[in-house]
Amino acid sequence: MDKKIFRRDVLCPSVEDFSKAYPQYAPFVLADGNFLFQLINTPVSFVKMSVVSNLGLSAVYGIAEECSKLAKQEDKPLSNFTKQYIGAVICFLMESNGYSKSGKKKSVNHPEFSKGEIYFKA
Repeated sequence: MDKKIFRRDVLCPSVEDFSKAYPQYAPFVLADGNFLFQLINTPVSFVKMSVVSNLGLSAVYGIAEECSKLAKQEDKPLSNFTKQYIGAVICFLMESNGYSKSGKKKSVNHPEFSKGEIYFKA
C-alpha cells in the first residue's frame, strides 16, 4: 500500500476582506455569524464545496450538514438571513479560488437548505 499526499493551496479571505466585499453582512460576520464564517472559510470546506461543484451540485451541499449542526450546537437557528449569509461566504470563498457562479441554482437534499448556487471552475 502506497501513501499518497494530496495538497491544495486555498485562498481563505479574511473577515475584513469579506466585510468590504459584502458590507451588508459586516456586523453579522463580526459578531453572531463569525462561527459560521470560521467553519466555511477553511481549506477543508473549500475542497468539499469544490468537489460537489465539480459534480454539478450546489456548493452548499458540501457543508450544509456541518453548518446545521454547528448552528444547533451554538443555539442559533438558521434563519433566512443566516442562510443568505452562508451563501455569501460560500460565494466569496469559491470566487477567491477561481470558481464562478453559473447563474443556476439547484435543490439541496437537506432539511435546512432548499436551493444553492452552482459554481464552475473559470
